[in-house]
Amino acid sequence: MSLLLCCRSIRSALIDSRVAKRLKYKLSIAYIAYVVLVNDREAHTLKFNDIAPQDWPELKPYLDTCLLPITGLTGREDPMQVTSALEHLRDVMEVIEIPFKGRVVTYPALHYIISEDGSKYVEKVTQQVKQSGFRYVIVVTSCQEALTWTSKHTDLLIVVDRDQWAEQVEAIRAGITGQVQQLWYPVD
Repeated sequence: MSLLLCCRSIRSALIDSRVAKRLKYKLSIAYIAYVVLVNDREAHTLKFNDIAPQDWPELKPYLDTCLLPITGLTGREDPMQVTSALEHLRDVMEVIEIPFKGRVVTYPALHYIISEDGSKYVEKVTQQVKQSGFRYVIVVTSCQEALTWTSKHTDLLIVVDRDQWAEQVEAIRAGITGQVQQLWYPVD
């Protein structure tokens, strides 16, 4: 992959794709050009609206994982609590978004889970996301109620407690990274 990330122009991407072909990598020119485009914009993450509609069919095999953030707000929070919840969720999401850019697409957050049946709501959304073509769905939240959720369409549920995050940030980051890698490359 370092071959792709060093590309800085479409022309060099085309040259690198020929080199990659010789090295028997199965990479498409569109994907390489896409990585160049994202890198030229100096984007650190890949959001759903960064993908041009005409590029999606060709990029779909490479961008196979949807990151679905759930803020878990109830509407009873004051503005400072809302800000804190959003900042925490952003920090946790960056653990996945930045190192795995080019494979993970971040979808818009589900901010409010106010019914007693949040599990069914999340299940329906993840089912529809899978039906749209994603192979994997990763749900990220600090909503502690999520620990009781069951979802056959969620491949990885990451629930991060805010207090533990503050105390053990590096250990939690390593754990999240390991879980994502295990999802894609299971070890028997």
